[in-house]
Amino acid sequence: MRINTSHITSIYIGADGCTLKADFENGKGCQIARYDVDRFSKIALNFIGIVVRNKVFRCKSCGKIYPEYVPDVCRRCGKELTEEMNPEEARILRPQYTDLVEKVVAKKGLLGWRVLRTDDTERSAD
Repeated sequence: MRINTSHITSIYIGADGCTLKADFENGKGCQIARYDVDRFSKIALNFIGIVVRNKVFRCKSCGKIYPEYVPDVCRRCGKELTEEMNPEEARILRPQYTDLVEKVVAKKGLLGWRVLRTDDTERSAD
């Protein structure tokens, strides 16, 4: 069975605890897999990547996620994300980001990145 993952809205463990199910944008759903033991369904859900959380950078203008580093110009919207620095400063200092860059906590799942909270939310919780 082939599943078009671009139309999946959620993946979850079924009520019996042994099946992985998916819901689609059109309101329909399907069973992805069935396991003999409920522990295996939880392992499979983790394997898909549903619970991986990372601190990443996001372009505020278009929402593009940068997990490792922030380029000078956003690859999606083309806006400048770092301040200009002379070459000597660039070797010594970390790049200075513009106000279009924010640090967020996100998780990468089967359907791509999903932002869980922004850095501002994290600070206000302290």
